Amino acid sequence: MRCRDLGEAQLLSIFNNIVGGLARRYRLDPDEADDFASWAQVKCQERDAYARHEGRSSPETYLRTVLSNLCRDYCDHLWGKWRNSAAAKDMGEVAIELERLVYRDGWSTREAVESMLRSGKAASERDLWTVLSRLPDRHRPLGVGSEPLQSIASNELADE
Repeated sequence: MRCRDLGEAQLLSIFNNIVGGLARRYRLDPDEADDFASWAQVKCQERDAYARHEGRSSPETYLRTVLSNLCRDYCDHLWGKWRNSAAAKDMGEVAIELERLVYRDGWSTREAVESMLRSGKAASERDLWTVLSRLPDRHRPLGVGSEPLQSIASNELADE
């Protein structure tokens, strides 16, 4: 069965289920999830993604692949593409994993250290804290909602 053989309601249901799962996986807030869903729907129509399904897989599998790739592109657009620091690369796989957990994924240092110890990827807690102290500080840009902007605008209007 191909995507174009499905009814519009069935296709939309599959689309929404996949988008919901991706939003949870990538930790998108509700507004970002809605924006992604709209953006992905437009991209699928622009690229004629539904008609391009050749039937070599189920429509669900095909859409999951298409939407996963789109979600990765969307997150790169929102947050930028993650690259490990040169210092982490020089220190090896443990440093790369630790840097990813703390600076990309937003885990606390304690959570990251505990996770690395549980997974057996590090010899000792002391070694992990040493690695963390040698990693450069990296901060991801935080998105600001419209609330701060509305308060600035309303304060300026009150002054006039």
